Parts: sequence; C-alpha cells; structure tokens
Amino acid sequence: MTPGEPRRYIDITALPANCVDITEKFAEASEDLEVGEMVHTETFTLSDSMSAIEVLDSKMDVGMHKLPLDLTLKGAIEGGRINVVDMPNDEIIATMDCTIAALATWLHGQSLDSTVFTNILLQDVNLIEHQALRVFHKAILEIVQHFKEIIQATGTFRDEDILVHFYADIHVDTMNIGLELDNALVDIDQEVNAYEREVANGQIHHNPLRCVRERLIFVKEILNVTKHYFGFEPLQDNASNSTGPSFKPNFDDGKKACKACGTCIMLMTRTYEEFGKNPERDDDIENKTDDFLYEWLPAFISELNRRYVPAAFPRKKDLMSRIEALNYFDKLFLKLERIPRDLPGHVPGIDRILEDLRTFSEDSCVLSRCMAQLVVIPNENSIFGVATIKEVIFEAIRGGIDIQRILNTKLAKKMELTELLERFLDDASKCFMGAINLYGLNTARQRDAISDCLSDFGNLITTAAEVDTRLLEFMKLLTQGGDKDDLVVYQIPSVYGYILHHAFSLMYYHCALGFRLGLFEEYEFPYIYWYLQRVNCQWFTCIDHRGKQLFEANKRINDKQMGLWEKRVKGQLVTVPTRALTEQEQQDSRMRCAHLDACHSWIEKGRYQGLLCEAMFKFAMGLIRSKFIPYPFNEDLRFHTRFSHFGSIGEIFGINYLNFQQDALKCATHTGPQLFSEGQSIFLQIYNIKNQNGYIPRWSRSCSTCARRTRSSPKFFRVKRGK
Repeated sequence: MTPGEPRRYIDITALPANCVDITEKFAEASEDLEVGEMVHTETFTLSDSMSAIEVLDSKMDVGMHKLPLDLTLKGAIEGGRINVVDMPNDEIIATMDCTIAALATWLHGQSLDSTVFTNILLQDVNLIEHQALRVFHKAILEIVQHFKEIIQATGTFRDEDILVHFYADIHVDTMNIGLELDNALVDIDQEVNAYEREVANGQIHHNPLRCVRERLIFVKEILNVTKHYFGFEPLQDNASNSTGPSFKPNFDDGKKACKACGTCIMLMTRTYEEFGKNPERDDDIENKTDDFLYEWLPAFISELNRRYVPAAFPRKKDLMSRIEALNYFDKLFLKLERIPRDLPGHVPGIDRILEDLRTFSEDSCVLSRCMAQLVVIPNENSIFGVATIKEVIFEAIRGGIDIQRILNTKLAKKMELTELLERFLDDASKCFMGAINLYGLNTARQRDAISDCLSDFGNLITTAAEVDTRLLEFMKLLTQGGDKDDLVVYQIPSVYGYILHHAFSLMYYHCALGFRLGLFEEYEFPYIYWYLQRVNCQWFTCIDHRGKQLFEANKRINDKQMGLWEKRVKGQLVTVPTRALTEQEQQDSRMRCAHLDACHSWIEKGRYQGLLCEAMFKFAMGLIRSKFIPYPFNEDLRFHTRFSHFGSIGEIFGINYLNFQQDALKCATHTGPQLFSEGQSIFLQIYNIKNQNGYIPRWSRSCSTCARRTRSSPKFFRVKRGK
C-alpha cells in the first residue's frame, strides 16, 4: 500500500465471477461438530470466533454482520454517495460538528478507529475538492496527532482510559496546515461579505458561511493551544515536534488561544441546532443530548474499521452528541486557562506546584491532566523549562537553612557533608518527580500510586533525619571553632520536618480520595475521621515546629546582618540598625519570608483540617449512638487493611484500633443529641476561622436538626432510613 492510498477491506476485483453460496453446505458440515468446537481458518481465527459468540452481543461481534462493500472514500465519490466538490453548507456544518463529537468521544475512552476514523473523508483528504472541508479535515488529522503525542509522552495513561495505539494507516502531509487555514479563512471571509451584501442586506447575523468560518477558526485555535503550550509548530513541521530541551511554554498566548476556543464553542453551540440538523429526526428528538451514530451523514460509516478493533474490545458504536462534545471541549479549555504556570523571572516552589497540580487534577480528563504534566515538565527533569527539579527542591529547603553557604566551607567538605546533601537532593528529586507524575493519573489510580510514593518518602525521611543530625553537628563544631559571626550558626536545620510534612499531606489526600470515590462504608466513618485527626495532629505539630524554626532563624539573621544595637530615646530602649541590608541580603530575606508565609498557611490549613475531622467524628458517633449507623465490633483487621499503605512512614505511632476503641468508649457516655451539639459547636468554630466554605453551615444545620429530632423522637432515624 502506497502512502496516502485509502485502505481497502475487500478487494472486489479479486472475487471470482462464479461465486457459489455455501450456506447450506456449511450448515450440514457444522452438524458434525461437538459441543464447544469452533470452526476456524487462516483468516478466521480463534480470537474472531470467541468474539463472535461472546454473550451473543452484536456490539462485541467481529464477523457476524456483513460489511458493506463500499468502504472507501474513492468508491463513495464514484458511487455518488458523497459530494466532495459542492457539498451543501448545512451538510458541511453537520459533518464538521459530528467529527468534533467523534474526537471528543475518542478522548472520552474509545478507540480512534471506532470514533474519529469512522469519517471516510479522513481516509484521503486530497480527494476533497471543497477547500474549507479539505482544510478542516487536514486540521483534524493534525490535532489527533498532537493529542496522541501529548497523551503518549506523559506515560500516565492506561489502555482502559484512552486508546492511542489503534491508529489508521493514513499518511497526509500537514506541513503547511496553518497557512492553508489562513488562506481558507480569507476566502470564506470574502464569501461571507458577498453573501451578506446580496442576501442579508448588510445585516450581520448567523448564516451557513459564518458557521463554517467559526469551525475553521476553532480547529486553528486548538492548534495554537498545542503550539504555545507544548511546542508544536504546524506551520513549519510535519505533524508535531517533540518539545526540545530549551522549550518553555508560552502561557500568555496559550491562554489567549484557550479563550478564543471558548468563544468559538459559544458561537457553535448557538448554531448547531439551526444548521446541520438530522433530517431523519424530528425536533423533539434532535434537541435531546442522547448519543448519535451519525450514519445519516454520507461521511460517516460506523462499521468502517470494525475489523481493526481488537477482538476483546467492546464495539460500542454510539458517539457523543454534538452538544455534549461542545460542552466537553468548553470544559477542557476552561481548565487549561487555569493550568499551573510560572511567574516572570520566578519558578514557583515545589509546594505550590504540587498544590496546583492536585487542584487541577480534580474534575479533569485524561487530556487535560497530560497537558498539565507536559506544561509543568516540558522536558526531562525541567520545571516549566526554566529550572531543574533538583534546583527547585534546593531552593525550597534553603528557606530553613542556607545550604549553599554551608557547602562552601572547608568544615563541610571535611565532614563529607557535601556528599550527603547531594545524595539527599538526588533522592528527593526522584520522590518529588514521582509525586508530580502522580497527578497525571485519574483519581482512582492516584490513590493506588500514593502507596508507592509514600514508600519512597519513607526512605527519604530517614535520609532527611541524617542530614539534620549532621547539620547540627556541623553548627556545633562551627561554634566551637570560634566562628560565631557566621550566619549559619543562627539557623536550625528543618529538612526532616519539611519532608515529613509532604508525607503527611499525601496520607491525608489518600483518605480524601477514598471519600471522593465512595470506597468507605458508613460504619467506617468514625475510625477514619479519628485516624485522620490523629495524623493531622502529628502533621500540625511538625508544621508548627518548622514554622517556629523559620521565624527564629529569620529574626536572628536579620538582626545579625543589620547589626542591631539598643539606644535610649526619651527614657526608653529602642533597637536601631547600624546599616542597611545589601541587595543579596534583601533577596535572601524575602525568600525566607516567603517560606515562612507558606508555613503559616500550612499551619492554618492543619488547624482547619483537625477541627473538621473532630467535628465529623463527633457527628458520625452521634449517628451511631442514635442507632442510625450499624456499628460492628472487631473491625481490627479492616482498620489495619485500610491504613496499611501508611506503614512505610515510621513516624506514625500510637494510632491503632485499640486507641480508637478507647476514644469510642468515651463517646459512649454521651447521648446522640449531645454528640450532635458538640459537632455543631466545632462546625461553627470552623466557620469563624474559614467562613468561605459553603458546606460548613450545612453540616452545622444538619447537626442541629439531628439533635432536635432525636430529642423529640428517638426513633426518627430508623423511620427515615426505612423510607
């Protein structure tokens, strides 16, 4: 097969003229088969046989249904099935919208061959003589190639999420697709102006030509998104460059392209119902958001690539409706506008990057998650194409101690401290890179991947503790050596606390994902919230200790650098600096203050999470005391199974099922209404701390309602549950 030649499924010319019907003979021969035996030949294998009989479902069938003979674009053109020279505008609009819907369906989890490439116009776009239609389909091929490479480059997808390897054998030169789109838009602008002068009397409103123009702009802006965010150059290169080692995402232009895509989607949503209707459906059915096969369009054949889908893969034919596809892309580009980014001349800290990726991964699709991964890590071990992951981590731990100054001393080399710090930074780079890649997975697989990530952090915590111990020894020797003017002696190492903070954060997120995915039974809520409260208590202690260390170190260093001395003014002692800070000293001070501010935000978050877990624990125990939730005893095995993923973090101590039972027995001395009232008071306390959370007042009202109803009717919960 030569490049560009359409794929032929059945060679009609090779069939002999004297074909014989063997149906009856085959039926007679099959009578001799035993139960369970299957017929197979060189072209009809065991895999095909199994697929054909699987639950007798036609969607799972490879060979039970006869394929039409006319499966090529050339044959469809010659047979008059499709008009590629002067296709009506309504049909062009419908074909474009349905192709976009097929693209969204592929991104939603089906294979390319059963979605995008059911459009026979994509077999050989050079046969399409209509300029706008030809350029649109060439752009779709380029977009598919870009999306395919983005998803494959991250390595965070799975076959169940999206299939990228079943790719039709289509070779199209898309080198100048950007230029072709510009030329097509110029030509269609002239047609729009002529149409509005002659037909619309100069009034600007939606007409078929404007609708075609909107769809061409839409695919052009999608290519601009991939160009600015990921380095694809459709004007110069053939179907995608991988991002080079010096590539840096262009966030400003990428955001503009996303906004332009959103504008096009808004216009397309207004016009898809007016133009390109399905003539075989009435208005009531057409306006529903149900699935379509789009076989009412000459360009779509749902069975086109049926034989090229694996035998065990479900042959689902339905595609997204056009409005569903437009909503899908609208959500995608709104998400990309909020993609994590760097600031001019500044790379965010690793804490901010992880927090942004965690937030971004919520309610996202596989494409947006892969895009976020490539934007944050455009090339190997590079953050935003500006700094390496090792440099970002180095800058993060500098907030607690000036490692660079330590490494430049002779004593550090003598103590082999340099080698230890280098080993720690290498291990930390691998750990944090794994944490970044974790957010490229869907929520279910994120939860599974956290276990491996925590195992790596457990080993890193041991190394961090060794680093802190050696740093304390270094400072002690530095002080004993008489070098008390060195600013390093005013700092307290806190590398261990920094790594432990991130490990606790992953543990909390692991449990939060369990609630989000609905993996916990209702009677498990009390000990899960109790466990989270205990973990959060240790987390809060760790963060608070680090915050105090950073505050004291920053104050001591600033006082030392400015040479503060006390002066009596009007009978009072006033601290007066002897000199101003240099530019480098001011920059270091701002860096320490930034880390201190981040630590204070963690402290606030830890206080909020601790109160929330305590309130939910009280509420859950109130439901148990009111006999609404059944409370099984001897849940020791399930308890340890739930939290076995956290065993690699040795710092978790005193959190076992026996301790939970002791706390639960304390709650047993309270009635249900008392526990509800205690929970309500804690929720109100949370609201006073963080009043922007809309669900906190609802939980507070729920506690109040439960307390009031259980006082008036103890059987209230059992009655409600029976209903």
